[in-house]
Amino acid sequence: MSLLKPLLFKKDMPVPWGTILFGLSCLIITFPLLLDYNEMKTYLLPNLEQFNILEFIKYFACQFAHGGRNLPTWFHLIINLVNLVIMGIIVERVIGTSRFIIMCFLSSFFVTIYALTIPAVGFGSSGMLYSFWIFIVIILLKEWKIDKGKALKDPLFLFTAIMSFSAWTVTIMWNIDPQANDFFSFFGFTNIVHLIGTITGVLCFLIWKEPFMFNLGQVQNQKDTQFEYQELNHNLRVATIVFFSLFVGFNVVLSSHALINLF
Repeated sequence: MSLLKPLLFKKDMPVPWGTILFGLSCLIITFPLLLDYNEMKTYLLPNLEQFNILEFIKYFACQFAHGGRNLPTWFHLIINLVNLVIMGIIVERVIGTSRFIIMCFLSSFFVTIYALTIPAVGFGSSGMLYSFWIFIVIILLKEWKIDKGKALKDPLFLFTAIMSFSAWTVTIMWNIDPQANDFFSFFGFTNIVHLIGTITGVLCFLIWKEPFMFNLGQVQNQKDTQFEYQELNHNLRVATIVFFSLFVGFNVVLSSHALINLF
């Protein structure tokens, strides 16, 4: 039995609250940039001269915004949202909402620390999306082992496999700067962000390997109502959802303030 389709489409699967809040945050924080990227991006740039907790949170908020040197804002947003809807839901339903939110914000936190050391600010949620990569690769390999050549006839399997492969081939080449004078500049800020996200995902996979593999087995055996994370502390799940909701609220205020200044 395939794994991707039931995880994505089965009706009685858990609601992917983390993915929903993730997507909402991307839409909310990016909306002003769709109107005027060059002018409006300033509302996301932290003020290091008056650095405080709110300015620090902007380092997280800007990672949900989209746009930049290489991609138009709308195209960057659509590409990441498509990946989020497909891969985010699949990964969240296997590892659980609490672990999913924790992993996303761990990735964002490590990117923020890196950005502070440069200092630099980058827009786009792909660092967090790359934390899904190891989980998706394991699911694809397991599905290939189950279905063999039949998997190649599944559009969902092909799309996910192509996106996973291109993440570390086409995307890397796209973000390399041949004019740079040192390795980090040559490799590019975006590629380093992707690497940070990938490493975060691998660390989380090593920590959560047992429940992750157990839940995949439950999907394969059509026993997904007995997922391991349902035994996880209920208060932790509520706390992570509330935390993410508050963060989305912060983004609403930030985005609204920018729009008010615009009009």
